[in-house]
Amino acid sequence: MSMANIRFLRDFGVMAVMESAPWQLLQIHFSATVAMTSYIGFRICEGALVHRYHAWQIDSAFCFRAFTSALTGSSRTDEHRNRIPSLYP
Repeated sequence: MSMANIRFLRDFGVMAVMESAPWQLLQIHFSATVAMTSYIGFRICEGALVHRYHAWQIDSAFCFRAFTSALTGSSRTDEHRNRIPSLYP
């Protein structure tokens, strides 16, 4: 859409300026900037949410193993305590 607007400005010059083509071009660029910023913000939040979810999953699995080993009398939880993997190296 932006390229068509630039082509319109190039082909028709003053007439395009009178038809507010530069203003439309600025609006297109502004909306593209807002869209890209929103997308980047979404991806950052999604990454943090996924990281928290995986940490919660690992933690809940560890708690479940600790609970079941306490019921059975096994001490395997000490072995697993230091094995929680890091999601970001």
